[in-house]
Amino acid sequence: MAEEILTQADQQTLKRLRAEFAKLDLDRDGQLTRDEMLFFLEQSGVDEEHRVQIVQELFNTCDPDGNGFVDLNEYANEYLKTKKALERRESDLKVTIFEMEKRV
Repeated sequence: MAEEILTQADQQTLKRLRAEFAKLDLDRDGQLTRDEMLFFLEQSGVDEEHRVQIVQELFNTCDPDGNGFVDLNEYANEYLKTKKALERRESDLKVTIFEMEKRV
């Protein structure tokens, strides 16, 4: 499903998401584990308490089938869903600002 969505997105986004996923997928099995994410965050300088919290939230969000792994499709779907939500929020804020400026 993500492949269909990503095919419609620009090729740069697809390339970037695959590259990001590959950096995280240390054993190259096509799935991110909690340990891989914890290791990445540790290497990025995130303290242990926050690493655990971030990984928990990530898997709650990106692992809808609950199998304990995040694959590229789940990763890409969450990215696209988040991107669309941010774009909607930005659009809503612009409308709000425009309406406020009309009142002034």
